[in-house]
Amino acid sequence: MRTRHGIATVVVLVTVAACGSTATTATTGTGAAAPSQAPSAPATVPSDPQAAIAAAKAQLGRESARFAQICGNARLDYTGRVAAATGNWEITGKEFVVRRIGTDIYMRVSGKTLAGMPLSPTTEERITEDDWVRTPLPVGRETSVVWNDKFPWILANPASSATGVRRTGAHAFAGTQALESGVTLRVRVTLDDRGRFTSVGLSKVANEEARFTFSDFGLQADVTAPPQGEVVTENSPFLLSFLYLT
Repeated sequence: MRTRHGIATVVVLVTVAACGSTATTATTGTGAAAPSQAPSAPATVPSDPQAAIAAAKAQLGRESARFAQICGNARLDYTGRVAAATGNWEITGKEFVVRRIGTDIYMRVSGKTLAGMPLSPTTEERITEDDWVRTPLPVGRETSVVWNDKFPWILANPASSATGVRRTGAHAFAGTQALESGVTLRVRVTLDDRGRFTSVGLSKVANEEARFTFSDFGLQADVTAPPQGEVVTENSPFLLSFLYLT
């Protein structure tokens, strides 16, 4: 049986391959703290690198925030926002907007993504780029990144699993992450002045870095379901694969 760590590594490799020559990933191991809307108290970033990373991880999920994946592939890059109190989130990419509300996914797609999506005839007759398609979360989502219940906080997981972490600046750290394939990723982490993750960068070679970012902690992020009149229901999580999100 594949271990949780092994599953996480598979997700690493799939995401790295999807982003082409860049190394972008989030492992699906341990996740963030249970969400609450209470803001973090100002704190000094611990001097020990591992302690600083652990303290940053402990703050994940406490505040609503913006986040992003930047890997140099327009199809895969996205920006998003998450409501800490509910766990609901929304991400926006080149040809899609996706919301998770509870265990439902709502997606609004356009362009080639919409044209290539195998919708039912009834939906195809009605759907426009202004409508939303609702579908349940996929089975086995615990092995994914975006559909994982701990998304988007697991985007910071490579920082926690990095080894040989050293300080490279007042709020900057670097380490490595070895994959089961034998590939070693470089991991670069930055924190804000309250010790929260602001960037986790990953690369296989110099100057080819992919990043996960967090910002605007504490923002109002009221992510809700679209109006019912704009929603078409498709009981087909398979459609999510056409978004090319791991």
